[in-house]
Amino acid sequence: MRFEKLLLAAAALCLVCMTPACSDDDPATDPEQNETPGTPGEGEGDDDSGEPGEPDTPDTPALTEGVRAEGYYKGDYHDEGTGNYWINFTVEDENDPGGYYILCLDFNGSLAADPDFAALDVRDYPMNVGSGYPAGTLNGDGDPYLARHDDEGDFTYSEAQSGSAKVEMIEGLYKVTCSLLLENDEVCDFEYYGPLAFYNRTLDGNMSNLTEDVELTFTQGMAIYYGDIYEMGSDAWNVVLAEADYDLDINYGQGDAVQLAFNVTHGAGDYIPDGPYTLLDANTAEELPAGTMIAGIYDASYGGYWGCWFYSVRRQVEARLVSGMVDVSREGDIYTLELKLKTVRGAT
Repeated sequence: MRFEKLLLAAAALCLVCMTPACSDDDPATDPEQNETPGTPGEGEGDDDSGEPGEPDTPDTPALTEGVRAEGYYKGDYHDEGTGNYWINFTVEDENDPGGYYILCLDFNGSLAADPDFAALDVRDYPMNVGSGYPAGTLNGDGDPYLARHDDEGDFTYSEAQSGSAKVEMIEGLYKVTCSLLLENDEVCDFEYYGPLAFYNRTLDGNMSNLTEDVELTFTQGMAIYYGDIYEMGSDAWNVVLAEADYDLDINYGQGDAVQLAFNVTHGAGDYIPDGPYTLLDANTAEELPAGTMIAGIYDASYGGYWGCWFYSVRRQVEARLVSGMVDVSREGDIYTLELKLKTVRGAT
């Protein structure tokens, strides 16, 4: 396996989403339909003029700073007829040796109609102390926890023993609050208000929550040569292209990034050959000939993302790339890549 930083003359990407943005049947959040639960009719009484009053709406809090929220939806993970949702809150903390700690909350909610656009129910979530995984509960058994760094940089975990959480939707953004009793009688009170998307980890649906076309320009790249890893007629190069605020060394960051999986002629281990590369479905292909690329695959047992993907922490978007092409040209060590890739939203 060989690692190389790519020198880019240009790397431009056009992603085409094949279906329009959310329809009336799309379960994506509608802020006007997600109000804080209350007594039926509350806030709808008449005022002194005899005219109907406006419904009460929650006050809009300030956006939470210094916290990044990443949600995941696992579907009926526990085979209980309920949806499993969890959120990792990464909280900046100058007193933590690593500069941040992680709070993980694990919920049981409704099953999502579309796993690509799962939404957590607005309600209170007491911690589940009984058997099963009933909807409307916060999981126990060590699923909610607080992870801090020790002096060696390793995580130490403090599991929640009891507590509850509350989920609200205010002007299209999630407000999540919780009060947990951790190990050693430590109390964790937490509040977050801001954007939150739940990435699809069910292996159903399209593994894409991108709903509009995007045009991107990348400034850095890294390539890894795997050789004849698949034994299907070609050698493999994996490439990551990214914006400046993406760390290629750890393959993570706030900026936009795209992962590409090239199939090249045997023995082309010094460079990626010039030419067009067309995406194909590795699940159905009998071979992977040179001049092709592998469409996006998600396999948690092998580290998650394989093939071609677009992901962006800042946008809270990930998209499995399923068709299109990439044109590669090279002058010496300088590469130019033109990408025209598509992600399908709809039945497959």
